[in-house]
Amino acid sequence: LRDAPGLPGEHHAFVEVIDRTSGRLQDLVDDLLQLARLESGLVTIDARTIGLTGLIRQAVDDHRAAACAKDITLTTELAHYLHAHADPARIRQVLDNLLSNAIKYTPDGGSVTVTAAPREGGGTVFTVCLPVDPPEST
Repeated sequence: LRDAPGLPGEHHAFVEVIDRTSGRLQDLVDDLLQLARLESGLVTIDARTIGLTGLIRQAVDDHRAAACAKDITLTTELAHYLHAHADPARIRQVLDNLLSNAIKYTPDGGSVTVTAAPREGGGTVFTVCLPVDPPEST
């Protein structure tokens, strides 16, 4: 529909809404299928050595448009050359969920900071931080 010739301008907005809504529904269906696979023991893990720094940067870059649409500043503080023995698809799924929720629940004009650093004793600590309003005094 988006590429249909002669589509009136006001219909483009409807097409965009349909596209976004169908994308969210597809994500929901995918999550439900993933949960069903997990519960049935059919989830496969493809663990291998991966570069976390690059994977995190890619995920953050993929979420910049959504952050920009809400005028959210999206910053990173990443250690260089972080690696892990993990399934890149599962790690990316976690990153996407965290970033999506952070952007969704951060007020317009806010900021989200993504950090990753080696953890003492091995592993990596990854955080997605958004400012929390202090409780109002009564």
